[in-house]
Amino acid sequence: MMIKGNNPENIRVGSTLSTDEFAGLRFDFMLSNPPYGKSWSSEQKYIKDGKDIIDSRFIVKLKDYWGTEEDADATPRSSDGQLLFLMEMVNKMKPTSENLVGSRIASVHNGSSLFTGDAGGGESNIRRYIIENDMLEVIIQMPNNLFYNTGITTYIWLLSNNKVPQRKGKVLLIDASQRYQKLRKNLGDKNCEFSPAHIREIVNIYEKGQEVERQGEDGIAAKVFDNADFGYYKVTVERPKRLKAQLTGEYGGFDHLIPECRTGDSVTH
Repeated sequence: MMIKGNNPENIRVGSTLSTDEFAGLRFDFMLSNPPYGKSWSSEQKYIKDGKDIIDSRFIVKLKDYWGTEEDADATPRSSDGQLLFLMEMVNKMKPTSENLVGSRIASVHNGSSLFTGDAGGGESNIRRYIIENDMLEVIIQMPNNLFYNTGITTYIWLLSNNKVPQRKGKVLLIDASQRYQKLRKNLGDKNCEFSPAHIREIVNIYEKGQEVERQGEDGIAAKVFDNADFGYYKVTVERPKRLKAQLTGEYGGFDHLIPECRTGDSVTH
């Protein structure tokens, strides 16, 4: 930042998660490549007191089945804090009452942000809050081995709190995992990259916001989903214990009973 002539006061000492050094500030654009798979247990005491959240950045308002709004935990499991960095940026978005165009976020994640956490858990609450408030615009799947220190699959999440009308209630998924060019020489785990033409192609698909059929093995695919497509209810069905007795004529009489038991089953829809 200082090399580019920006104000060095914009760099604050400390942990983003433990201390809100930018409390009260809001930003137009935010970019982040948070550490994924990294524990935040050492900072938990600054965010949670037992089960109670003490940092307002990580509390969200969600409605229950009957439409009653209540506070919900927006903290992921302690072994992976990447979604905390996303919620820190969501907390710093400008409301449209302050800025007519709102705020935009781009954040890089691994696959666990997409699916970890049971219904009602912190990760699920974060995804639900973002989608129900219509912030998620697009998720772009990147090629493997795109980064220097990891070969895992990564995704770019783009968020906006002021979608254009044709994007409202929709999420665009772009699969660019097969669109890359090989490096002449590997740089650690990194063995490929996007060319400027690839980047322009991805941006064009994003700007149009339309579905794309993959053309060839290295083509890009895109599909549009409704926000509601990502929601679900977890329903536990308890079935009563059932016994079945079978009479057998072994040893010349019907004096043997063979019971078979079934316990309650849980089913998720």
